[in-house]
Amino acid sequence: MLIAARRGGLEQESGVWVLAQHLGRGTAEQIDPVEHDRNDCRSGALSVGAASFLLMSSALSVYLLDPAATRALVGSRDDQLLEVIRDSFGDQLAHDDDWFRHEIEKGAPTAYEALRTVVHGGPFSEDEQHAFQYGYAYKRLCELTGSFLDNSCFTPHRGDWLSVVDKGLTELGITAVSVAEFGYCGLPNPLPWTYMPGCGVWTPEQCAQALEQFEETKRKGHAPPLEPEVVDAVFDCIGWLRLAESRPGFGVIGFVS
Repeated sequence: MLIAARRGGLEQESGVWVLAQHLGRGTAEQIDPVEHDRNDCRSGALSVGAASFLLMSSALSVYLLDPAATRALVGSRDDQLLEVIRDSFGDQLAHDDDWFRHEIEKGAPTAYEALRTVVHGGPFSEDEQHAFQYGYAYKRLCELTGSFLDNSCFTPHRGDWLSVVDKGLTELGITAVSVAEFGYCGLPNPLPWTYMPGCGVWTPEQCAQALEQFEETKRKGHAPPLEPEVVDAVFDCIGWLRLAESRPGFGVIGFVS
């Protein structure tokens, strides 16, 4: 019995998928992202069901950058950077302030105030209900200094999808990285703990180790049975890893919100 699921040369036969083209590809640019049917999200006229899905779902945003250099921005006291952000991205800051206007009315810092606090390394609000603003401020630094990576397999997502993808990575022998860890609180010190946004880092060393684990799986010819949507997500992750490999010192920072 033939069970076929194709994605750029990937075939599944009798429950065992064969990485016909993917296993031979050497660069992330050669891994074509999957186009998902997201017409409901793009049309601007969401059905009640689609709107409910989005309200209950999460987003994963991932960036290619130098993790050490990005962490070094925290406490750098770089007022020139703050001035550039305020002058060039004032509309975005105002949009965020409007989105969180109720929290700001209750004493939370504005987007720029939180950003300035992060860049200056404090002082942070003692109210733990305000901590989310510092997490989003750090996310903004990653947006401005890094390259946004394709997240179409992860946004929106619901439930334990990130853990499901991690299981797929593990089936391929990849244990050095985890997408679920992007949902943890991996914000750099001294930023206060916050549940949202979640943050995690794949260091350059972890990325290199993960790719070596994948290469070892290829050498063994191991092809575990995986659902097509999991295969799509796994190979997006491998694409991120290959992009990191192509830039010495670069890794991946991800945020779940």
